[in-house]
Amino acid sequence: MTTTSTIPAADTAAAADFFTPGTSYLQCQDLFKAPEQTANFQCVHVATHPRPGAGLYAFGFRRINHPDATWVSVALTVADFPDWTATTTATATADAVAPAADFLTPGTDYTDGQDGSKAPVETAVFRCMHVAVHPRPGAGWRAFGFHRPNRPDADWKPFAVTESDFPRWTALPATATAAATGTPATAAATGTAPATSTAADTSTAADAALAVTDPDYPAPGEEYPFSISDLAHATARLLGDGWTAESGPWGTSGTITGPCTTSFEFAVDYEDDLVIRYDGFPDDGFPEVSDLPEDVYAYKDGLSLPLACAADGLEALAQLAAAAIRAVTGKQDTTSSASRQHHIDTGRHLPHGEAEAV
Repeated sequence: MTTTSTIPAADTAAAADFFTPGTSYLQCQDLFKAPEQTANFQCVHVATHPRPGAGLYAFGFRRINHPDATWVSVALTVADFPDWTATTTATATADAVAPAADFLTPGTDYTDGQDGSKAPVETAVFRCMHVAVHPRPGAGWRAFGFHRPNRPDADWKPFAVTESDFPRWTALPATATAAATGTPATAAATGTAPATSTAADTSTAADAALAVTDPDYPAPGEEYPFSISDLAHATARLLGDGWTAESGPWGTSGTITGPCTTSFEFAVDYEDDLVIRYDGFPDDGFPEVSDLPEDVYAYKDGLSLPLACAADGLEALAQLAAAAIRAVTGKQDTTSSASRQHHIDTGRHLPHGEAEAV
């Protein structure tokens, strides 16, 4: 695994018992989980949260111990550390191809900018802390840092940006500074990964515009911008004609019905994982073996999506769920493969209980 630098001086307040960049970790075995439900974590960077007192975050890549699982971008906190055991020091990947010259630069604040159709409160700021190569060959670079909407009550949240996401971000002039030892573009010429700068915890133009008034009481819709029932409705729309969705109480569940007897219920299980429950009827003629999309697994009550989280976005989650239901029903269409590919590491997968706990 390739990282982009050692930890900048401003971010090196880590305790001795915290994650170390360049090290791989194994999730401690939970007696209630099968081995393939545990995970590996490759730490690439440690940074201090911009909000005073919020502590340290370890950025990197996580993958569950399943042969079909892919690496996703995550952030872990001090509270998560006891659940992980260091295993090895990571090695460089063979696909360390530097990103384009106009990729994100560590030490810079970015905005997703006013486009004429957005209200100011619909824009956001991303503070880039580190750039690293994704472990999956050909997956490109990820920029790790902190993100918050342009609202006075918004707090910073861990975030990651892919190369395909970059065009929507514009550097804020007041904070744009070159990285200490070169940009990703110069890294291509030298054969080394780009370094990070020491940015980040001081006041910036973005801080002045986005003063945090009360981070302990987020505004409605701030932490979870959509409900489980919203996901069910979005999935039904993607499935097409004949499919409809009905919301459960308070939007905490949603049930999809369609041109078959079987219905599909979206919910969150006791382990806080997204699940799609169903009990197939023989008359529906579902295939005995389903070619499920990546990161979707069969379990006793239906389908489990253990790596899914709200940070993936409503569209990506709905596409994945629709592809899963098509696989179960045998009603595949031409959008299934595209949906599956779209879900492979959006670069913004920061799981519940890991990214947000401080």
